[in-house]
Amino acid sequence: MNARRTDPSEIALQRVLATNRWGPVGLTRFFKPTPDFLAWAKRAAEGRLVYDVGAGSGHVADLLRRSGVQVEAIDMNLPERPNFMIRVADGGSYPYEAESVVMLCRPSHGNFTERVVKQSLARRAGA
Repeated sequence: MNARRTDPSEIALQRVLATNRWGPVGLTRFFKPTPDFLAWAKRAAEGRLVYDVGAGSGHVADLLRRSGVQVEAIDMNLPERPNFMIRVADGGSYPYEAESVVMLCRPSHGNFTERVVKQSLARRAGA
């Protein structure tokens, strides 16, 4: 019998979902950018617009902006307490600017990541 080994992070995620401990929309932070990440992101963006897709409260977008990156935050839900202006939109059908950068800094469910990447490529943005 071949038992499928479940990733411990998936187990932790399922426990959180099962107990509904997310709290208010947009307050869970999955990614905490370090100064090294922010410096790298600024260099990698090379002055191009960066879309933070699935931005939640916008804490990553806010830190990127403070680091000198031109950024737009997109989320399908308006957070309860945004740190940044959030455009409520579906990243899987958003009209990204050509030559922009599209990033996802959070876990995604279903085919959301695939839809975002396909849309960014169709719009000639980088993902």
